[in-house]
Amino acid sequence: MFRRYSVTFIRPNGEKVSAKGKEGDSLLDVIVDNDLDFDGYGACEGTLTCSTCHVIFKPEDYAKLPDKPSEEENDMLDLAFGLTD
Repeated sequence: MFRRYSVTFIRPNGEKVSAKGKEGDSLLDVIVDNDLDFDGYGACEGTLTCSTCHVIFKPEDYAKLPDKPSEEENDMLDLAFGLTD
């Protein structure tokens, strides 16, 4: 049995959009499965060959991630719009 969770996306204009997902889903899965409209998000369909679906975490949440971005991911993020530290 998969655990369910709720995700709140915050658009650049501050609008909050909530969606449901299940354990093992990527954020792209959550967006697609909930038919959310995020312009350009997932343009490469999750193959990590574009930077459209990068996310911005609070520093304390980012610190909790078990895996940090690879060098390849960081190179791709350099092309992202609105990139932050």
